[in-house]
Amino acid sequence: MNTITKEQIKELEAKLEENKKRINELIKKFDVYKI
Repeated sequence: MNTITKEQIKELEAKLEENKKRINELIKKFDVYKI
């Protein structure tokens, strides 16, 4: 089993947050096209 360090967890969480922001931006763009 792989052990994940707290540093790695923080890194993953930061990446997730960034992905959420990107997805939200894309959703906003698509919403504009829907109207």
